[in-house]
Amino acid sequence: MNKKFYALLLILLPFSYSYSQWFQQQSGTVNNLSCAAFVNANTGYVCGDDVLLKTTNAGSSWNKTAFPGVWNFICFVNSSTGYLCGNAGKILKTTNEGNNWFQLNTGVTSNLTSLKFINENTGYVTGWGKTFLKTTDGGTTFSNTFGSAYYMWRQTFVLENYMFILGTDGALFKSTDYGTSWDSIYAGMPNSLSSAHFYSSGYGLIFGCCGSFFRTHDFGNHWNHDTVYLTQGWALDDCFFLGNTGWSVGEQGNIVRTTDAGNSWESLNSSTTTALKSVKFVNNLTGWAVGREGIIIKTTNGGGLGVPIGIENNTAVIPGDFILHQNFPNPFNPSTNIKFSLNKSSSVKISVFGAAGKLNAVLSDGFYRQGDYSIEWRADEKPSGIYFCKIETETGSQTIKMLLIK
Repeated sequence: MNKKFYALLLILLPFSYSYSQWFQQQSGTVNNLSCAAFVNANTGYVCGDDVLLKTTNAGSSWNKTAFPGVWNFICFVNSSTGYLCGNAGKILKTTNEGNNWFQLNTGVTSNLTSLKFINENTGYVTGWGKTFLKTTDGGTTFSNTFGSAYYMWRQTFVLENYMFILGTDGALFKSTDYGTSWDSIYAGMPNSLSSAHFYSSGYGLIFGCCGSFFRTHDFGNHWNHDTVYLTQGWALDDCFFLGNTGWSVGEQGNIVRTTDAGNSWESLNSSTTTALKSVKFVNNLTGWAVGREGIIIKTTNGGGLGVPIGIENNTAVIPGDFILHQNFPNPFNPSTNIKFSLNKSSSVKISVFGAAGKLNAVLSDGFYRQGDYSIEWRADEKPSGIYFCKIETETGSQTIKMLLIK
């Protein structure tokens, strides 16, 4: 890892943190909160464990209603009509701005994790097991359109006729016919995927376990498999985009932001270490994040100044004389294989560094002839975290990121 980057990081940290502008609002509850929905800059809703909150003054105060049950997701299709889903197959609907809610008949008992409505009538619901529900009549009836699967679905993303559902075990499926049929996609991550955003050009981003981040340029047909981690191993649970500006939140109070559609990222100071589960913005400046223990934080300047995250551009040109491939498996425990290819013979040094830039190990240092090679790195005595593997040859160097999870 470049020492100059860490020097810059140390300079920027106090400056950025002192000007961070996420401030906590009084939610009136210590219950875990799971999802926020805003219909305009003043009116918003937050659901969680046994509770539903509403504000009509941009969060200056929150009206708390006891709602027995675990509620995982809330969305509104207009200022009056909204839906709420939770455990035990429950979906509630309101048609009068949340003043009253009535239960819909889903026909399932599995825990439901998210709702996505593309208009007032058509909506999709994800849940544990094989649960993927569709309604075309505003929730009067639901059909289970996916079929058998053992995954726990996390979220759905819909863009025109393209649909994506994602969940545990790297589960990612795509439909191009409004959910009638599905194709399985492998994005290069065997662990949980949590949220996604796609553009009409086919460019898409997915976030997940351990702070991982993937990009595609053709609606998921191909993915950049040089995995990037935006946090120090903490999961990112939700994302929200307005044009090229996007935010993702997760465990340990992590908030990351991009202003160029994911080409570069910066870490924001949320002023909390409490896990954040949902993020929503009403414009590029004003947004909220909610999470465990009743936390609600708000920003009115897009999240404040950030610290650049030192990641390489996934589309960077790979040196023509050599390639350091992404290690596999990744994440790993306790060993991983590091492969590299030489287009011409060269002296090669393979080193592993910790997240702070300290040298951990030199795996190889010698002369190699043209060809493909693999080196195993065992990290039995190393702590969990992000590590960097660097190849140095006579013509240049390249670095990859690796994640050890114990």
